[in-house]
Amino acid sequence: MKSLTKKMSVIILLAVLMLTFSSCGKDDNNHSGIYFFKFKANGVQFNYNSQLLLTAHFNQSGNQHLGTISGANDAMSNISLQLYDDSPITTKSYSGFTVESGVTKGVIIGHLDPNTGLIYGSGGANVIASITISEMNTNSVKGNFSGILKNSGNSDITITDGEFFVRIP
Repeated sequence: MKSLTKKMSVIILLAVLMLTFSSCGKDDNNHSGIYFFKFKANGVQFNYNSQLLLTAHFNQSGNQHLGTISGANDAMSNISLQLYDDSPITTKSYSGFTVESGVTKGVIIGHLDPNTGLIYGSGGANVIASITISEMNTNSVKGNFSGILKNSGNSDITITDGEFFVRIP
């Protein structure tokens, strides 16, 4: 079961990253330079400021609500925050990861490490990750995040000082 959950988490992460990169178009909202995504991975600072690649999407399927908040400067390094709940994603803190009665609750953080080319994720079991949405409206979402990301056979990546302010297209 843990192996299946972990595989599904990686598949979901890859699908979301592909969707994010394929849905990026020209930003006509005249918000040049205001959006950002920044964090430290094992103490190394990452700053994403490509305005076209800083987005959030929120969806619902039945009782399942999903929020995806993504940041990148290019295809070589990116981060994706996924929030799951049985009610609409809103301003509050989300953490952990559980599946109850067919509904997923919690968070998954994924990061493509430019140094190794590997995708690290908070996984689907024993998740140590949190995301707080502090501000949200129809145009943008702002908050912070942290967690421990894993890739089988490699050292963990500790994410600290994570902050984001991205557009909702």
